[in-house]
Amino acid sequence: MKWRQVVCGVAAAFALAGCASVATPPRAGIAEGVYPAPLLDQTAERPQDKERKARIDLALAYLELGRVDVALDEIAKARALDASDPLVPYAWGLAHLALGDRATAEKSLEEAQRLAPNDPDILHALGSLRCTVGRFEEGLALLHQAAMNPYYPRRARSLANHAWCAWRAGDESAVQNEIDMALALQPDDFLVQVRALQWAARNRQWAIADRHLERLVQRAPDDPMVWWLAANLAHAKGDRLNEARWAERLRQEAPNRLETRKLERGEWESW
Repeated sequence: MKWRQVVCGVAAAFALAGCASVATPPRAGIAEGVYPAPLLDQTAERPQDKERKARIDLALAYLELGRVDVALDEIAKARALDASDPLVPYAWGLAHLALGDRATAEKSLEEAQRLAPNDPDILHALGSLRCTVGRFEEGLALLHQAAMNPYYPRRARSLANHAWCAWRAGDESAVQNEIDMALALQPDDFLVQVRALQWAARNRQWAIADRHLERLVQRAPDDPMVWWLAANLAHAKGDRLNEARWAERLRQEAPNRLETRKLERGEWESW
């Protein structure tokens, strides 16, 4: 996650992550309460807090680069400065999700929420994880709470994941509206574009899905996740030529990625 104007690139973790824009001081009256300013966006004041926040930001940047090992080192240094900072278990959870350790990721994100019950990035991450493991009711509630925070600049991501979680749970009644709202709020967000593509493909709206894919390819042309989405869309459309083209790129340029292993097993996405 390139946590200062970001496209989240760790495949397992990107849908769970809130991605911070340029950090700003919390506005008066919203640092606490039901709708707090996101911790990721707040500027630390004390020197020790500045160092800890810098360590967290650096760790999240290394996660974007796929350097989970370095990210874990930075998070450990932040924890040594103050283990009570909710962003420490938050980042630790995302790092372990990138490693495929879902149990540790879930435990860490639960600890982050215990320390900051209403932080929207933590709610988004834990809610998305709940949906991933089929705990839809809990996940939808957490994502809804994140999306309702008027001070959360990334709430479009929570709306998009709420829509995705709802259709996985079998309730498609509000999905189109939520996808449209997410696109209106953040039309160029990577995750929002991914969910919009998946929803269009689910409804066999191929022209719309193609437009979303085009924007993703333009934004992240070298991201194997985008290649995997392109291969899946081609497979769903019965476009064997483009399916083979994207599949070959995954095999040649990203042979060790999770997406490539799924490709070799024939585990296509069921949107």
